[in-house]
Amino acid sequence: MNGNKKRLAAFLVAGTLLLIMIIATMVSPKWWRLGFLPTPEEWQATFAGLALAALGLAWYQIKQVDASNKEVARSNESVRKVNLENVRPRVQVFLTADRIVRRLRGAPVTGTIYLTVENAGVTAATNVRMTASAPFESLPEFFIPGGMEKHLDEVNSFFNGDIKFKTLTPGRPYIWILGRAPEIYEAEGIVKKYDIRVQYGIVGLSDTFDETITIDLDLEKRIAAPVDPLVRIGKDLEEVTSAIKGLKK
Repeated sequence: MNGNKKRLAAFLVAGTLLLIMIIATMVSPKWWRLGFLPTPEEWQATFAGLALAALGLAWYQIKQVDASNKEVARSNESVRKVNLENVRPRVQVFLTADRIVRRLRGAPVTGTIYLTVENAGVTAATNVRMTASAPFESLPEFFIPGGMEKHLDEVNSFFNGDIKFKTLTPGRPYIWILGRAPEIYEAEGIVKKYDIRVQYGIVGLSDTFDETITIDLDLEKRIAAPVDPLVRIGKDLEEVTSAIKGLKK
């Protein structure tokens, strides 16, 4: 880009000098008159042509500089976006399971299902809005009598499109009980699929993010729920201890 600026300056200087010579010839056409040289009118025509050529080249250089500046701006914006992806917040909505580990291996998998909101990014998210395609539903049997409606009202208040988190810092999940597994996966007559629109900003910048996350209970039930090895070993020891006690009797 510096080379373009230097060439542009040179063309502008040359054009200016030619223009001065044309004006000087028009004012005093005999000041440089020699017998073997063209007439003043011929000089004027020559200088005019050269001046036009210089102006044309200058215009071309200006266009080149402008195009170069735009390319630099595009490149800078691309770099900025890449850097932003590395430091941006990432608000996620998903289901987590607190699996109940039983002493007997091969027992049916059961546990508590939670609706979780977490910023899995690097920086804090601001003005977080979450809008669910339908209110979250559950089953009365998971709650004390009359408790389900109150609980779900609270849960759904976070997904009605209002700003509930002015700032959502990374690594601090918010959870709400949704039900128990496998009952909630097998339940009939409740909504099983939710599309959640998540909108938020980033601290210190004007950039905003608008994403859609889908939670599908019919798919979630197939996700593996591994057991902590230490917990599994503890349950196995309990089973062995119980068996030994039975033998002693």
